[in-house]
Amino acid sequence: QHAWICALSMPQHLCIADLISDPKSSPFAMALASAKEVLVVPNHHCSIYTRLWCVYEAFLAQRQGKIVRMAVRPNFRGLVSAALGLAAAIIPWFSFRFVSTFHDMIDAETYSEMVATMSFVVQLVVIASLIAGGQRLRRSVHLAGFMLSCFLVAEMSDQGLPGLLFFIVAEVDRVRLVAFQQEAENLRRGFAGSVRHAECSNAEDSAAIWREVDAEADNVDCVIDVLVRATQMSPLWAQLSAQGLDITGAGFTPWAFPAFKLGYFPGYVEQLVVKMPVATVGAWTVAAMTSFLLAESLWWILLFLCRTDRRSFMIFLQEKVMICRVCSDVTAVVVTAFATDLHITMWMLHHFVVPWAVLLLSAISPLVLIRIPWVGIAFVQLLLRRVRPCFFWRARCRSGCGVRCTSAGGKGPADITVAPA
Repeated sequence: QHAWICALSMPQHLCIADLISDPKSSPFAMALASAKEVLVVPNHHCSIYTRLWCVYEAFLAQRQGKIVRMAVRPNFRGLVSAALGLAAAIIPWFSFRFVSTFHDMIDAETYSEMVATMSFVVQLVVIASLIAGGQRLRRSVHLAGFMLSCFLVAEMSDQGLPGLLFFIVAEVDRVRLVAFQQEAENLRRGFAGSVRHAECSNAEDSAAIWREVDAEADNVDCVIDVLVRATQMSPLWAQLSAQGLDITGAGFTPWAFPAFKLGYFPGYVEQLVVKMPVATVGAWTVAAMTSFLLAESLWWILLFLCRTDRRSFMIFLQEKVMICRVCSDVTAVVVTAFATDLHITMWMLHHFVVPWAVLLLSAISPLVLIRIPWVGIAFVQLLLRRVRPCFFWRARCRSGCGVRCTSAGGKGPADITVAPA
């Protein structure tokens, strides 16, 4: 990828008044028009949106429907701390596996049942990681799940590799999220709540910019608010925010759950190719496995072909499906004593219906899903992790501009002036 940096591309040591006398035809405005994304680089001294030229860039990005992302410093200290924590989590497993004589004191059948139980517990720990709020709590959950996954990998359990990948990547995601939150705080530092307080060192430039921006200053305020809350600004997040949805952290793409899903692929392929001849298990089982692998493969292709804002939404959708699946597995275990065929039915449902339903929902824009009568807004809000009692009505913008995060004058979500996603 290539980047156009104004400070390096413009002859700063020369008189550039003629180049920027008309803001909309200035070099950086033309470069932004041809760019796919805009990268915002916060600093630790004050918000860049206290400067009028940066405000104008946000204005152009909003008008042209660009995705605006925040640059984040690598958090090497956090990554080292996470790596040391994961390494320390191996010690209890090592002691149990190679020092303790516990596994010699129980029979093979009981030990096999214990491994199966731990496999299910790992799935519950994965769910706990998805819903845990605080950083310390999430880290504790990751370390516990990593230790259990190490045990399952040693026992050649199918749940071991997915769990191991999940908790390693989840720790990296946790460190990344902390870094994003720090950069979002840098965007807030010194920002008075509205771009109307932004300054420019040249009075003529200020007058030229305000002639274009003044009528839509409230919209620009909301663009900045969306960027700070979602860690990413795009027409998708702007319009969802205009509908009153809580988009906090929605632009952050967590890769832990895709890693978890990827860990199952080798096991499924091995079962389909090696361990499941048609004559042994039946054509329906092979068809279910083939259907599952095909749907999952198409989902991965769609994940990497879509825009970055849709990518995070697709991952959030898969996370919620995982929670529903584990809950249904618990129900099946409880009811199996009364309906012996329920477990088989649930297995077929998970492999035939659920993957294709998830693929269909992933291909539909959230802006279409929120139009579903009665439940659309609640459904999309649930997928975005935050379920609040007030999501049935529009929330006010947190940037301090005093409007409904929609348009100048706060007339309603239909008036928001961002390019369609």
